[in-house]
Amino acid sequence: MSNLTRQPARTPTGTLLDYRSTFVQGWPSYITKSIGKKKWTTFNASKIPLNDIMLQRHLDGKIAIGTPGKWYPGHCLIDFDDIDFRRVEEIRDAMGMNDCNSMICTSESVDSYHLIFRPTYQRKPPTLRLLNDIMQPFAREHGIEMYPQPKKPCRLPFSKIQTILSEDGFLTDTWQQKLYWFNKLDEYDLYKVPHHQQVLDLDIPGRTNKVSASTIGQQLYEHGLQEPSSRHDGQFHVLYYLWRKNMPLDAAIAETFRWIKTKHNGKSKDITNLRQVYAEIKRQAIRIYTKYTYPDEAHNTHFGYLTKPDIVDVLHYTDASLPKARALFFLVKYFYPRRLRPQVTVHSDLLVRWSSRDTYQARLREWADMGIVKQGDKYVVGKKAKELVLTWNYRHPESAILVDERAPETLEETLAASYEPEELRALLKQAGMDRRNTSPYLKRVFEPTRDRMSEPIHKQGQGCVEARLS
Repeated sequence: MSNLTRQPARTPTGTLLDYRSTFVQGWPSYITKSIGKKKWTTFNASKIPLNDIMLQRHLDGKIAIGTPGKWYPGHCLIDFDDIDFRRVEEIRDAMGMNDCNSMICTSESVDSYHLIFRPTYQRKPPTLRLLNDIMQPFAREHGIEMYPQPKKPCRLPFSKIQTILSEDGFLTDTWQQKLYWFNKLDEYDLYKVPHHQQVLDLDIPGRTNKVSASTIGQQLYEHGLQEPSSRHDGQFHVLYYLWRKNMPLDAAIAETFRWIKTKHNGKSKDITNLRQVYAEIKRQAIRIYTKYTYPDEAHNTHFGYLTKPDIVDVLHYTDASLPKARALFFLVKYFYPRRLRPQVTVHSDLLVRWSSRDTYQARLREWADMGIVKQGDKYVVGKKAKELVLTWNYRHPESAILVDERAPETLEETLAASYEPEELRALLKQAGMDRRNTSPYLKRVFEPTRDRMSEPIHKQGQGCVEARLS
């Protein structure tokens, strides 16, 4: 049965913030046009930022807006122009897609359609470069065009003039409903694209919780250099800030080059050699984009998040048993960005990572006995992952626990970000933790072993900022 029609639509809760984080890359420029016209106009975002009023006009079908892609795109769109609908369905079938993992929208022109899906690659978010490396050969082979692209803007989806098509015909009216159904789609693994060559992505695993570096980068981006001979460190901070905001590599290089030319504030002696400055910015950008893992949006969407009331529920469900609490914490965290799907595929390697190979089956049984987890019947050892349904009192994502716009990675980091020591002590006691274990655990939460990676950048010693972020 169609994913779009298997159950009645409840009142959508999507916001412009949700829409922005998935589809909109407002830097360094964007394009607009009047509905019914062909000519697009390009706007420099540094002079006329793309704001919510403009986005609302696009969604209301009064204008059309296009933006370039994010470094970690939240969607992929295949553009079919002047084509028979049967051909759209043929290509969709060839990619192994259906209503469960993709949606077809009408476009502004007659006999034109958009096929939209949520890309992943071997269960990880793909970069914009990886997405294009895989999809562009397929698109060229079939005479179609795919978006987002690094430099060519893409029309934003879900305008009022677009309609989602399903097996049962017309389905949705508002952009909130369209966003709701998009968020329910299963992810489509690019590994399934026919005849694609396996590609090595630029992503390298590792932690990237550099709070002060991003904050400094934002301040420098807004106000320019503040100290003499600070151009090198300033460029690196700004590039890091733009990466955290999911700006594509080439756009971040161009934007940082524009920034240093206009906002060096006379603090750099060698700014006159622009060729050398550009080459240095490019080297710094490549280092950031190849070394660090997901920027904020992709980090929160892939690894998940939860809210403060969820922590209370996790501790009470597990009687504050730390091994059980950590396993349930990771499960709830993983489900939050996937909560609208009827069921979620969870590979056993994740369940093992969240508990252990010897205990994860017992955890599943315990959660089932509590009535919070139901396991599907399609699991095949070594072939098909577990499909789980989590019955949970989900709170609004705007209440997510974030530190510098990123969800903390561990239970201990999340507790430290959410509670004062005595407040957490009372919660652990109420949840059932033995008082003899409470003080050592509080010390572990609030006095973790420090290393140079976790220290705020402004408290560390002097030296090149790249070394301090490594």
